[in-house]
This record gives sequence, structure tokens and C-alpha cells, in this order.
Amino acid sequence: MPVLLGGLAIMLAIAGASYQMVSTRRDAKRFPEPGRRVEIGGYSLKLNCAGAGSPTVLLESGFGDVLPEWKSVQERIAKFARVCSYDRAGYGGSDPGPMPRASMQIAEELHLLLHNAGEEPPFILVGHSFGGYSVCSTASSPTKLRGWCSSIPCRKISISSCLSTVNESSLTW
Repeated sequence: MPVLLGGLAIMLAIAGASYQMVSTRRDAKRFPEPGRRVEIGGYSLKLNCAGAGSPTVLLESGFGDVLPEWKSVQERIAKFARVCSYDRAGYGGSDPGPMPRASMQIAEELHLLLHNAGEEPPFILVGHSFGGYSVCSTASSPTKLRGWCSSIPCRKISISSCLSTVNESSLTW
């Protein structure tokens, strides 16, 4: 009897995993994410931009979120400015990226993504939740920023780094 129950449990697990895999692929075809894939050196990230003008507002998602999470916000901002959202490596429509997945790695990938996509500075970075850490790391790396905001508090040293970078006009991407 235990062997029968064990076999049944394994069959149900396989059936459930198969159903999930097929459904995920079907949904991806029926409801494709907006945007385009941009090569950044061996892998691609998904980028969705809309609107026109300068500076460009860049929306950085929270942990586990993907670019459609910003849909209503992006539609509103696109009425008066250029706005972009993207999937970090390993999320949504983006390929997995190299390890370790640290904020400075994410900031470098964002730099490459914007450059390779032809998006021009200056940028306003907006980070939600975990995306706030990426915003702070991006703001403390060489870039041309008009401003940034985060829904999470950065450590004091990160805030100092972010603010000093924003005021540095000589730094470029």
C-alpha cells in the first residue's frame, strides 16, 4: 500500500508540473509582455519604453516583480515623458544573468541595457521595494542622472553616494 501511495504522489507531481509548464508557455503566447529584448553581452534583457521627451524616467521593479507591474504607472508617465521599465536578468522576459546577483551587477546591467538600446541620458530613476537598492547602486555608479527616488530607505552611506553622484556633472555613462 505505501508503494502505491508513493507512486500515485509521484504521478500527481509529474502531472502538475507538466500542466504548469504547458500553461505557462500557452499564456506567454496568448499574453506576450510588451517591449523588446536587448542584447547586453551574452544574454538579453527585456525593455519596454514609451512616450517622448527628456529626461527619461526609468522604473525599477521590486523583488520578484516584472515589467508589467508598472503598466498603469508607465501609461500615465508616457503622456508627458519618456519612460522605460525592464525585467532584471532572470525575471520575466529576460535571460538569466551571471552570478552573483548583487545590486552593483544589476546596476552595470542596467547601464549596458540603456546604452545598447540607444536610450539617452539624463535619467530619473524610480525604484520600488528591492528596486530601491538597485536605484541607489545605479545612482552611485557613473551616470548622468537628473534625479532618483526609492520607496525604501537607503543606508546613510548609500544616500551620500547617490546624492554626490547626482551632483557630479562630469560623470557619464
